[in-house]
Amino acid sequence: MNHNPAGVITVILALIGFVTQVHAQTLHYQREIGAVDSRGEIGGNTQSNLGHVDVEKLIDELQNIESYSLGIDPFADFGNQFLLSRSSPDISVGVKARTVETNPSMEKLLAMGVDAIPVLLKHLSDKRTTKLIVGDLGQIQTKWFSDEYSARFPLQQIAIENHREWSERKHERVFSGPYTVKVGDVCFVLVGQIVNRKLDAIRYVPTGILEVNSPIETPALVEKTIADWSTVTRKEHKESLVRDITRADRERKATPAFQ
Repeated sequence: MNHNPAGVITVILALIGFVTQVHAQTLHYQREIGAVDSRGEIGGNTQSNLGHVDVEKLIDELQNIESYSLGIDPFADFGNQFLLSRSSPDISVGVKARTVETNPSMEKLLAMGVDAIPVLLKHLSDKRTTKLIVGDLGQIQTKWFSDEYSARFPLQQIAIENHREWSERKHERVFSGPYTVKVGDVCFVLVGQIVNRKLDAIRYVPTGILEVNSPIETPALVEKTIADWSTVTRKEHKESLVRDITRADRERKATPAFQ
């Protein structure tokens, strides 16, 4: 196969610029919340990294969420996109275009990066409700609980996909009535954003389907997420993101979550 060297260089430069832009955005948020100093330097453990930030208070404030956002939108699937990116997210699948609103507490937790993961994992089973109710509008014809999960390692993902019996849809449990988004659902989404995995708690599936991948309703999602990320170090997190950039076989390589 012939490759165009100029084209390859152009793509590489564009990717570097993209990552640099998002890194600057994330660093801006980290400085605002005190997770890094003016030079962008971070301490060696979770407590020093988070500084004066009251992480549990930010988790408590997730109960105030009342607007759709990435990973918690019943009318759209935004693919692999990053909440802190200031460009408008593109809807890969959905019923109508919209501007995605962000919750300040979500942004602050996300800006902490890998240091927020232990707290987010702790709250995956948090059943406290937010103010966001989905599945109560007429555009949705079918609603189901599912177990979609994007694994840490490629071979894990292959095993997951092979295990799911797509033809029989046994992994989907139809429900009726509205669903109130839980704090644990939001934490699930935030873990995915930080580690560059598509962990959508609420998403749209063509045609007219609301899919809820809730760690509350499907505890197996809690087990998988904790197994994958509970021991991840800053170094391993960085190595994982670098692998995602260099992998050519998955769309996740283009996600601007590289901090």
